[in-house]
Amino acid sequence: MVKEKDMRKLAYEIQDYLKERDLYHDVIIYFNDLAISSLWEGEQEKDVSEYMEYFNTDTITMSFKGILYEMLNYNVQEYQEFNEFIKSKGYYFEFGNAWNLALYK
Repeated sequence: MVKEKDMRKLAYEIQDYLKERDLYHDVIIYFNDLAISSLWEGEQEKDVSEYMEYFNTDTITMSFKGILYEMLNYNVQEYQEFNEFIKSKGYYFEFGNAWNLALYK
């Protein structure tokens, strides 16, 4: 139960980080068999394994296109800032594809 609360809290911290930088467009953040997104309101039940091949059900997996895709794949400075933010939370991330990533301890 603690892990689930931690992942929910972290998912919303990532959402806030992206919103503050105007990067929260066409983004889905998967956690605890749920998802939050810029594409809909509130949380929805989602099994990340139904949507992508590379994921981590123990933490958070994200899919994205548009501005966040461009930032993570082409903008070194903003990529490094996002990487430092994730590190500050005790995680690192790996890309599954250019349009998704998963967090690991």
